[in-house]
Amino acid sequence: MAAGICCAILALGAVYYIRAYIRAGKYWVADSDYQVFYGAAVAVRHHANPFLATMAWIHQYSPHQHLGMGFATKSYVYPPFFAFLQVPFSLLSLRHALVAWDLLNVIFLVGAIYALLRVVDIRPSALEIFVFATAALLLDPIRKELFIGQADIFLLFLVCTALWARFEERPYMAGILLAVACAIKPPLLVWVVFLLWKRELKVASTAVLGALVLFFAPFLWLGAHVWHDQLTIFQFWSNQFLAFDHNDSPKGVLVRLFTANPVVRPLVVAPALVTALWLVVAAVVLLLTAARIRPQPLNRDRRTLLEIALVVPAALLLTPLTEWPYLLMLIIPLLMVYGWVRQSGPGTPVVRFVAWGAVATALLLTGPLTWTENHIAAHMVATRAATADLLVLLAPGYLYLLIGVFALQLYALGRASNESTLTAIRNLVTNAPAILTAVKDAARVSRTDSHTASVLSEQSEYSAGTTQRSEPVRPVR
Repeated sequence: MAAGICCAILALGAVYYIRAYIRAGKYWVADSDYQVFYGAAVAVRHHANPFLATMAWIHQYSPHQHLGMGFATKSYVYPPFFAFLQVPFSLLSLRHALVAWDLLNVIFLVGAIYALLRVVDIRPSALEIFVFATAALLLDPIRKELFIGQADIFLLFLVCTALWARFEERPYMAGILLAVACAIKPPLLVWVVFLLWKRELKVASTAVLGALVLFFAPFLWLGAHVWHDQLTIFQFWSNQFLAFDHNDSPKGVLVRLFTANPVVRPLVVAPALVTALWLVVAAVVLLLTAARIRPQPLNRDRRTLLEIALVVPAALLLTPLTEWPYLLMLIIPLLMVYGWVRQSGPGTPVVRFVAWGAVATALLLTGPLTWTENHIAAHMVATRAATADLLVLLAPGYLYLLIGVFALQLYALGRASNESTLTAIRNLVTNAPAILTAVKDAARVSRTDSHTASVLSEQSEYSAGTTQRSEPVRPVR
């Protein structure tokens, strides 16, 4: 029965998208973001600068443009490493490359779901994977990413498989997978911070070293001028671009309220106030997250699942730029909660409350928030400044969903630890010196273990060589 329902949903979805593509005709490719990746891949393949169009757009930008103009641009902003990954696709036509990338994204989505289920210690059947993949395809951020051909499903796959590799006791493989993700989108280094806090030094160090190599190596091929353009793009996207009307981060709302921007009239132009308020928000999120996450290595216990789930909304609240399609990362906390509920059993009111909270989150991700955000953002430019400011606060529905998910995970962790929030914060402050000392000791032990393994390997090779050089045993005659 479940398989039949899933097949029907997928069939209807396929018919819908095929009809949409037929109606769009030649505009299907033009509307996708993938053309930007394709053009960057062609550029780096020919030793050219992939940022030329982006730099031209930045140079003509003015915060005093006509209100409502927004940031309608399709320009390459990722590090060149991702463009090099796209080089094989650039050997195809743009339309065929986009089809291939879309098919791979579906595979990446299924792979991410499988990896997460393995993290929660579930060996899923084909039907279970099919059901979860179908449910994921109903989420608006997933459908948006598939339609525009973006890279976030691929990044979700890398993060999820990295977590799975760590739980399978393959820390270096986990670090390499995470390094690829961080080299493409540096804000994902928040996972490295989480792993350092959890004393997963092998994974974290491998991820950092790998990300540095993958990030900087392409600039040796493209030249120093491309590196300078990358710095300019990073600076622009972490400042002026934050006013983008679909930036649902706390800082995005503050930038629209208190800086001159081409989206909406500000309440008052006070950039220093933006920085101060954002630092307060970041400090609160970091403090609450650190207080609830134990500084202990990852284990397959129920509380660890909730800790992993907490990282995603915390990261999306901290990062200056959170476009609503990025919320596909909420698949991680949703499946972590599923594993936690399955292991805990739905018998207690706490478990039922958290489970229903996860269900409500999934339902809100299927479209209602996208519709309301688009509708309000379209009317954000108003004659009266007060009305405009009110719409700025009402528009980012996904921001309030993130806050709700963050609060839900904090609540679940609080009940799992039987510790109030104030007690958890007080314990964090009291134990901070001991925690730092323990991290240093763990790093020292990690280096010692590596050295010991190297010595043992050399001794083993020496012993093997000695055995081979020893005289053979002569048979008795």
